[in-house]
Amino acid sequence: MRNAPDSLAYFNFLAGGTENGCRLLSDSNVDWGQDLPELAQLQQERSLPIVWLSYFGLVDPALYGVRSRPLGAFDPDEDGVIAISVHHLNGITPFTRVDPGILDRLRESEPFARAGASIHLYEWNPR
Repeated sequence: MRNAPDSLAYFNFLAGGTENGCRLLSDSNVDWGQDLPELAQLQQERSLPIVWLSYFGLVDPALYGVRSRPLGAFDPDEDGVIAISVHHLNGITPFTRVDPGILDRLRESEPFARAGASIHLYEWNPR
């Protein structure tokens, strides 16, 4: 069975496939911050602005070419593009410094893009 390039985050169709498996499992089952290169590529291909990022990892995203600011500093009254690791989206870690209201709204929305299987991108518009 071929599941590259998402071998870490692979889920079979019974679990909802790679796109939906993150709803069943999170943490190191899906996400080690391995999709930062894909996020940088998406930013370049789609001419995306600086993203508000919350990802599961310790490496500076700029080393991969990701132009970002920490999502914890995001003002929900502003427009922006949010890139969030599924680990943080699921609220698994206590180190997620993201407003719970933002997380709730993102969970109710569909991402407009995915960087690999572990980072979801959302367009944020204040209500």
